Amino acid sequence: MRGIEYLSRLQAVSRITLKRLSAIEVAGMLRGLSGQDSPERLVRLIFDETEGVPFFVEEVYRHLAEEHRLTDAAGKWLPQVEVGEVEVPETVRLVLGRRIDRIGETAQRILTTAACIGRTFTFEFLTALAEETEERG
Repeated sequence: MRGIEYLSRLQAVSRITLKRLSAIEVAGMLRGLSGQDSPERLVRLIFDETEGVPFFVEEVYRHLAEEHRLTDAAGKWLPQVEVGEVEVPETVRLVLGRRIDRIGETAQRILTTAACIGRTFTFEFLTALAEETEERG
């Protein structure tokens, strides 16, 4: 039995839905994770990368912390927190990979097409590309 299915059957467990966080809420979450106020630049980077999704905020922070890209040995923020393009942490890749594996081949092809287009596109554009790709395939 899958984890969520099992947990949902337990009486002591309640499922809650988390909303996306604002930049200020991301700053608060980072304060909770690190024990100190985060540089505004880091808050903005993590907010932009995660779009405020709490799971992603925590996983990106933990990934950067494990890579020693945020703080010095004493746990203080590096003077210039230099973070290039954030790689997708392994934990996030695993969760998304499991979900993608459960959808059909057509849906996977459409997701791949959408990922190549970028973050913003019309449904009509995606449909036209998906139809063209299917005709070629």
